Amino acid sequence: MTILVCALFASVRQSSALTVSLQPGSTAVEIGNTVLVDLVIDGLGNLTSPSLGAFDLDVTYDPSVLSAASVTFGVQLDLGAFGSLQSFDLSLPGQIHLDELSLETASDLDAAQPDSFVLATLEFVAVGPGLSAIEFDPLFATLSDAGANVLTGYSLGASAITVNRNPTAVSDRAGTGMPLLVTSSILVILRSFLSRIPRVQKFWMAP
Repeated sequence: MTILVCALFASVRQSSALTVSLQPGSTAVEIGNTVLVDLVIDGLGNLTSPSLGAFDLDVTYDPSVLSAASVTFGVQLDLGAFGSLQSFDLSLPGQIHLDELSLETASDLDAAQPDSFVLATLEFVAVGPGLSAIEFDPLFATLSDAGANVLTGYSLGASAITVNRNPTAVSDRAGTGMPLLVTSSILVILRSFLSRIPRVQKFWMAP
């Protein structure tokens, strides 16, 4: 009985140590730039069981601030022997779906996977100013070990990215507008002055 209780406790403790986080390459970018976000799992066995055999995740973000551009899967579920089945969907603004099922043997996955690695990398394009949270949808999150057993008790992390207006573009627009305004004002004053001189009226004031 004591052995069984200890085994159950160890199993729960092991699962609860698992985390899946979102780690952006930068938390602040300017409009028009791209930013990469890594999905990282941590808390697996280090070159031993438990290893990861499959995942099915949805990631949400603010489509008025960011636009999803691409998904690149990691290499720890595809060891090069039997490969893996990968799919993702970017068609719904504000949501990314991605999943991968390893076809490798459980023993190979146990022996090859470290305790922490990148599941996939998401690429976003900054499209509008503001703050976008990036987080997992807990209703659509599933992890399985190499033996196809569903893992429970893991935690899902979140992050955020701030998109700023491009200061160079704002400066360029301001710099272009000021000379035009000054030039227009000078022409108005010059036209008003010359209109008072009779000899140039027929040339300057001509329609």
